Amino acid sequence: MEWTPTSLGRTPGRWLSLLAILVIAFPWLAKAGDEPQAWHEVRSPNFTIVTDAGEKTGRRIALQFERIRAVYQTILSGARTEPDAPIVVLAAKNEKSMKALVPWYWENKDRARPSGVFQEGLGGYYIVLQADAADSRAYHTVYHEYFHLLTKLNVPGLPSWANEGLAEFWGACIVRGEDAELGLSNPYQIRLLQEKKPLPLRELFAVDQASPHYQEAKKAPLFYAQSAAFVHYLIRGDETGARRKQLGSYLTLLQAGADRQEAATRAFGDVDLLEKNFMAYVARYPGGYYRVTVPPVPGEKNFSTRVLSRSESAALRPSVRPVLRPHWTASTRTRFARGGPRGRLRLGAGA
Repeated sequence: MEWTPTSLGRTPGRWLSLLAILVIAFPWLAKAGDEPQAWHEVRSPNFTIVTDAGEKTGRRIALQFERIRAVYQTILSGARTEPDAPIVVLAAKNEKSMKALVPWYWENKDRARPSGVFQEGLGGYYIVLQADAADSRAYHTVYHEYFHLLTKLNVPGLPSWANEGLAEFWGACIVRGEDAELGLSNPYQIRLLQEKKPLPLRELFAVDQASPHYQEAKKAPLFYAQSAAFVHYLIRGDETGARRKQLGSYLTLLQAGADRQEAATRAFGDVDLLEKNFMAYVARYPGGYYRVTVPPVPGEKNFSTRVLSRSESAALRPSVRPVLRPHWTASTRTRFARGGPRGRLRLGAGA
């Protein structure tokens, strides 16, 4: 199935580097005598990439972000895709470097180790990703984390299953030149769901970021797999398109301030019937994907690059840790939920 672009905003973003702010704010945290790894800053029209994996990797990641931004602008017609603050991507070279940026994910041996993290921080939005954690879908983490930003701009406070399921569905994308394939199924996740018993839907709906299903390394893979498969079912599993419209209604109700349980009941109707149909879908899981033409984006020759100074590199990791540490208090959630204009997050044609 193909989408035809309706409108594509081309207003260039005006991003400011946050690196100077970080270094000025926390310079005393760098330890004397450290031998910092060289970090590069790559700036494209809409993203700032800071990486210790080399300039070439930084440019490649910046280009992929520009491409997926253009794709999402095409498919999410009417949604807000321009954030009100800069987007900074910290691309860690490997797991060791990733751990140095967000060490709290390694404090508990049972906690899931992320290859990508999204966080609203000091003066902007941060995406931290592990540059060498690439599988056959080399930029899955990149796209997944970027889609989290788009959902926060349009439907802040999404339930975990919808937040992760939508990011998994639309993050499962392969860009090949001028074409992109979106909503690809993940063979590992399919096998996991078919070999293990999925959560009852009411239990899936109740999972939040404090839940063991979200936090623990042994349970999180099943939660992510089921969330992705459930969104896949809602968007593609019903030939009539009725389930996709129900998901659109669910998101609209949440945007209007409806309670999560109320939104689920009003949008999906009989949850038991929904679960029965979903389980039948998991058993056969037909897969499939959408094909989209990638609009033109700026080439790498338009990106500016520089090598960070020794002092900037030394201060980087300890400077960003206070910014990146999760800080979702009740007051923060309320402030973010009420801040800024929202668009309507659509799921594509017919949603």
